[in-house]
Amino acid sequence: MIRLRNGLLAAMAVFMLGCGGMESNPSTARVRVLNAAVSLRGVDVVVDGARAATGLAFSQSSVPRAVPAGFVDWAASAPGDPTPLARGAVRVAPGSVATLILAPGPQGPVARVAPEDRRRPSPGVFRTRFADLRSSAGPVDVYVVTPGDELPEVVILAQNLKPGEPTPYADVPEGEYELLVTQAGNPLDVVFTRSDLSKGGKVFSLYLADPDAPGVPDTFIQVGELP
Repeated sequence: MIRLRNGLLAAMAVFMLGCGGMESNPSTARVRVLNAAVSLRGVDVVVDGARAATGLAFSQSSVPRAVPAGFVDWAASAPGDPTPLARGAVRVAPGSVATLILAPGPQGPVARVAPEDRRRPSPGVFRTRFADLRSSAGPVDVYVVTPGDELPEVVILAQNLKPGEPTPYADVPEGEYELLVTQAGNPLDVVFTRSDLSKGGKVFSLYLADPDAPGVPDTFIQVGELP
């Protein structure tokens, strides 16, 4: 029998802001950019008309910068080329800090917004969440488990998580863990597993993105969110 340490049974339906990510200024937000698209091999990103990142490589993220709250335009282009490879608009909530994720889409890169939790965890604890960005994925269950134990400690990040949705953040006692993603409702049908979880910053997000080219495996990204 698997012993549960903590259960978080519902995933958020949209990338909207929870109270943990709120900051003091209600008229602005802060946005970092994450390049989660293998095809964007170093891009310049403009958010709300200002340069947010230059030469941003796959799996890299920028420093959060201030933008007006509400709907903001974004565009990604090859370094030095003003012609956008992709562009669009996203909504950021007032007072929030959020990650603008450039991820593979069926017709080119798309953007998703993932609000961040800026609270520092208690001593001896790290905080994490997961989002499955694979466009072809079905619903999954997501766990953080201690590896190699007959009775592993398990944190349920989400059950029946849909593609593109983030799990809620979960506080996990420090230790060695692995991420386990399975088909929804079937813990023996493993979709993805990763054992080298980073604790850098003690608050971090885990992303699984589509490959953009033949022969490229599923892409796994870890982003520390606190300095």
